[in-house]
Amino acid sequence: MTHADQWAVIFKSKQAMIDEEFQRHSDELDRLVINQPGFLRMDSVHDQQGFGITVSYWSSLEAIKAFKALPLHLSAQAKGRQRWFDSYTVEIAKIERAYHFDRADS
Repeated sequence: MTHADQWAVIFKSKQAMIDEEFQRHSDELDRLVINQPGFLRMDSVHDQQGFGITVSYWSSLEAIKAFKALPLHLSAQAKGRQRWFDSYTVEIAKIERAYHFDRADS
């Protein structure tokens, strides 16, 4: 698979709160996503002020839509709007090119 055959879902958020239910949902979604057809990988960072960005990579738009429609994901979205997030943005982009540098590879 070339990078041009990949799609990225970019989830940027500002968390309102993190409770035990949020952590359970997050852990369950992490376990669920890695077994989804078309899922390739995920990178995530968060700072101490509650800002975060998670980028998941997929083989197709259909795979993204299938994950979005899962009941656990729909439940997390609803609870996220109600309690867990002050704001979030989702962007979906096609990967046209990718570059990599790693000093250890030199």
